[in-house]
Amino acid sequence: MLNRSIEKSFTVNEANKIRKRIEKNEIDALQEYFTSQKDEISNTVIVKVNLCRAVIEHVDNFKKFTNNLLNPNIEHYILDFSETMFLDSTFLGSIIFLLKRINANGGVLSLVINLEKITILFQINSLSKILKIYPSLAEATAII
Repeated sequence: MLNRSIEKSFTVNEANKIRKRIEKNEIDALQEYFTSQKDEISNTVIVKVNLCRAVIEHVDNFKKFTNNLLNPNIEHYILDFSETMFLDSTFLGSIIFLLKRINANGGVLSLVINLEKITILFQINSLSKILKIYPSLAEATAII
């Protein structure tokens, strides 16, 4: 009830500005786990996943972070999992969800995975047929 009375004291425009600031702060806080950089020349966005264990607890944050990067004008996205030692099935599902969104915009998603047991996870699930997997970021960016 207190929140509604506070909201009523702001105009709609002021409330929207406050919401946007809160959302921006949430995204800024996510940079502890995920960072991104855009290469204007190759029209590529690289997302570095700074998680040792990419598990269910991080899926919502991963989705929020990557949703802010989606752009129909970007051709290539690279997810860099070189720091990741473990990836669970829920996080794997979030990668597939992202892949579908990127493909819908005509983009391509590639992964950097330098740990064989994670690469095998993608092979067992036949995901290596629909995702390009590279052992290093240098190799992933050299192809583009």
